[in-house]
Amino acid sequence: MNGPMARRVVLAATAGLLVAACSSNSPSGNGSSNTAAHQGGMLAVGLTSFPPEKGNPFAGIGAPAEYVADAIFNPLTNVSANGTVVPELATSWKQVSADTWTFTMRQGVTFSDGEKFNAAAAAANFNYIRTVTSGKTSAVGLSFTYVASTKALNASTLQLTTTSPDPILPRQLGVVWIVAPNILKQGAAAIAAHPVGTGPFKVASWAQSKITLTAFAGSWQKPHLSQLVFDLLPDSAAQLQALLSGQIGLAPDVSPDQVPQLTGTTKALISKLPVIEALEFDTASKKPSPVDSQLVRQALNYAVDKQAIADKLLLGKVTPVGQGADKGTTGYNPAVTAYPYDPAKARQLLAKAGYPHGFSLSAQVIDGTFPADTEVFQAVAANLKAVGVNLTLDAVPFSIWLTNYLKASFPTQINELGWSNLPALDIQRAATYYSCLKIPAIFCNKAVVPLLNEAASTASLSKHTQLLQEVMQIDHDNPPAIFLTDMISIDGLSSKLQGMQDVNGMFTWNTAWLSS
Repeated sequence: MNGPMARRVVLAATAGLLVAACSSNSPSGNGSSNTAAHQGGMLAVGLTSFPPEKGNPFAGIGAPAEYVADAIFNPLTNVSANGTVVPELATSWKQVSADTWTFTMRQGVTFSDGEKFNAAAAAANFNYIRTVTSGKTSAVGLSFTYVASTKALNASTLQLTTTSPDPILPRQLGVVWIVAPNILKQGAAAIAAHPVGTGPFKVASWAQSKITLTAFAGSWQKPHLSQLVFDLLPDSAAQLQALLSGQIGLAPDVSPDQVPQLTGTTKALISKLPVIEALEFDTASKKPSPVDSQLVRQALNYAVDKQAIADKLLLGKVTPVGQGADKGTTGYNPAVTAYPYDPAKARQLLAKAGYPHGFSLSAQVIDGTFPADTEVFQAVAANLKAVGVNLTLDAVPFSIWLTNYLKASFPTQINELGWSNLPALDIQRAATYYSCLKIPAIFCNKAVVPLLNEAASTASLSKHTQLLQEVMQIDHDNPPAIFLTDMISIDGLSSKLQGMQDVNGMFTWNTAWLSS
């Protein structure tokens, strides 16, 4: 995997209330007011890689799987750009006890093979990822091991019971795309070869370098486009060239330096992503390191000019941050601000820590994980050098980084690791990855462990939020990382493509239409 497309894979791989809302707020809801005059047309989308297990929506979380899956399937709920939980196949939900939720199913919905969607169909999907080997071991199944039981109470009511209280369960269901039961019961191979869902499109053909979807006229989200085609292109440069030549109408994840080329017949869509870019300190290594010192970790945060990075490298569209939670995310602490750029303060803290003349460090980063990443890391290294810290950057493929991350065996003292607030827009998971609770750990601060454990088990959403806010304050004061900025996605679009949004890394396929 290469280029900016790798970014969303990295981000995701590392994922008594009565709630109801209108579907127009949904990332894939019917929010368009376009008339029949906008119906029809084919949209070609360039992808640098295809889903790892074809049409199986349980196999991966993040791009490229989410791009294709979200056109074919629907989850029960989703999370909007402002962090609100919104309906998809479930129209409302209620926490009936500390560990039990009920969900009311949308009426009149059918799968593209003609099957009726109801609570039994939804229950079959959750039972698949709970009990069937290929489901339990899938990326989605591994994320829902805490679901203890699922059953249809009647045709319109689904009950989910968890192993312990989970006040944010509805926020987390956006990655469970619902597959037609007739296909589901045939197993993983059938799901991959014949993906059938309730979404706006259905599969017409799936070849090695081209996926062709056609409009599903019977969908509750009937699209404006008649066809959606995904073309496999080797890299982001080929994507951009295909967009500029008119071969494709959408190129996900272009780089900031490509934006000036998007004029005339093309345009840039810049969207906010609920992800924080950061460089994590490795303090769990048996080898002593300067970053073992809290004063050093604070100093390195003061040493980086995050505002300059935002303005000069990321189009002025991002904001310096001092915590892992993004605005709109459960656990975001509004009292926590970014470390100011203060080289003098950094040098003072380094001297106090016993390093008046600085030291040398190395950082392992992934090549091509977010817009302008190479330039951002070079800017960080230049800032650190100005206070006497020589940082050597070691850019590696994602596969190498992932092995080191899972085993906590980085050969470097600082390592790239973003705080992904996706898919639930809740900081619990990411904060856990930055704590002693990750086994084996990379950074360990025992002070946050009881807070994270209580936040994960309380039945109270307000208490859950309060505990995570406390974690964010502790992580700011005793930083596990050099906090940089929040993140954006930059998509290249044909000027004819209208009604398209990029919401938390997913496109609103059913609201898109092509002008003449």
